[in-house]
Amino acid sequence: MVPVCVQQTCEVYAQTCSGYAAAAAVGVERFSVTKWIAAGGGVRPRQGRQAGSGKRLPYEDGLADRGTAA
Repeated sequence: MVPVCVQQTCEVYAQTCSGYAAAAAVGVERFSVTKWIAAGGGVRPRQGRQAGSGKRLPYEDGLADRGTAA
């Protein structure tokens, strides 16, 4: 699971394209932000399967929304 501070850093970095702004948003040094971005290969890290954002529907409900039956 990716720490919340890394997720927030990636959000700010994606909006501003500034390592300084991303570092200031979470209260870390810019070097830490640079390491996190480099460690992820420049791609925002995934939250993982157990994150539970609450935005996903069960399979059957998704089919019902599309008008097909299981």
